[in-house]
Amino acid sequence: MNYIRLSDVTIFIRNGVTIKQNKENKEGYPITRIETLSNDKFNYDKLGYASIFTEQYSDYYLKDGDVLLSHINSEKYLGRSITYFNKGEGHIIHGMNLLNIRFNLEKYNPKFFEFYTKSQTAKLFFIENTKHAVNQASISSTAIKSMPIPDFPIEKQNIIVNSLDTIIKGISTKKYQLLSLDELIKSRFIEMFVNGGYNKTQIRSVVDTKKISAKKKYGPEDTIKYIDISSIDNSSSLIVRHTDYTFNKAPSRAQQCLKNNDILVSTVRPNLKNIAIFLYDEEGYVGSSGFCVLRPEKCNPQYLKYIVLSDDFTAAMVGLTTGASYPAVRDDDVLNYEMIDAPIELQNEFASFVEQIDKSKFVYHSKYFLWLILTFESSTIAYSSVVSIFECPKRC
Repeated sequence: MNYIRLSDVTIFIRNGVTIKQNKENKEGYPITRIETLSNDKFNYDKLGYASIFTEQYSDYYLKDGDVLLSHINSEKYLGRSITYFNKGEGHIIHGMNLLNIRFNLEKYNPKFFEFYTKSQTAKLFFIENTKHAVNQASISSTAIKSMPIPDFPIEKQNIIVNSLDTIIKGISTKKYQLLSLDELIKSRFIEMFVNGGYNKTQIRSVVDTKKISAKKKYGPEDTIKYIDISSIDNSSSLIVRHTDYTFNKAPSRAQQCLKNNDILVSTVRPNLKNIAIFLYDEEGYVGSSGFCVLRPEKCNPQYLKYIVLSDDFTAAMVGLTTGASYPAVRDDDVLNYEMIDAPIELQNEFASFVEQIDKSKFVYHSKYFLWLILTFESSTIAYSSVVSIFECPKRC
């Protein structure tokens, strides 16, 4: 794999113009700011303005294919890059604290470089070249100019970019489909329960709070299957892994014996919604003390799971967190939460509805991954090239 310097294929790599911006008055030409690249996209609503109406900064107007790269920022955002394309909004001035990388388009595809900056190899380069200050970190433009980038023929770059663009569009479509299904569940919940005039009850009144501790059940040499917060995929609310230990070598947090239909609610950083239902029948599973384990006794498990996954529950828990560096709630905070005390028949009906939605989600996932495989297989060159750009570069 051959590498070249970034400066070998660019027209210029430069800092933006320093212009004092007026946050109140949105008149004149818009100007890029650090915030313009937030959430890994070009945010037109996060441009600055400085009441400039003349052409004095015309040399700093953005052009199609310009790559804006964050080089003065919090450390985790250094190297974030977005390729700009004009959508009919008129001239935009390249402002300070973002580098503008303008490529020779006959030699290098700017989108290919943008994709490359998201690879582990590129991120390692940014880390190695970061300079730390009191309130922020930075990478010099000189370091960026010498950045090693994959030396691919432009034709192969175009194939890779087109393939990755197709994949990203597919991901966006899938996210939209799944979001639509989630919204359908929310609407159904409101229809069935919120406007039903039902009383509320604390979660503790519908769960079994008496549980056997792992220390009483397992001997020092017994093997356990340990589940902690990292075992949960919070995007799907599923338990995706466990770690085997002999009990005497397990983490000190391995304290809670688990049973089928237990709902694990992480009490640490509740905003992340690390919540899942335990659906295994076999013995030997032990949960972390970082979970409030809810064992449904007088309610449908799936109904209770939806309650603790709801935005209302999350907001309530976030409001009760203590600790700045390790925000957490107590088990009692979870158990004291007031939920809608709906008839069990309606809970069962709602759970059946959610089960059907989950089946639809599975179909979407299956179709998406099949499509993803076919997309890559349709271009062997693109696949092998995408893999190879993650190799460690030879320093130029």
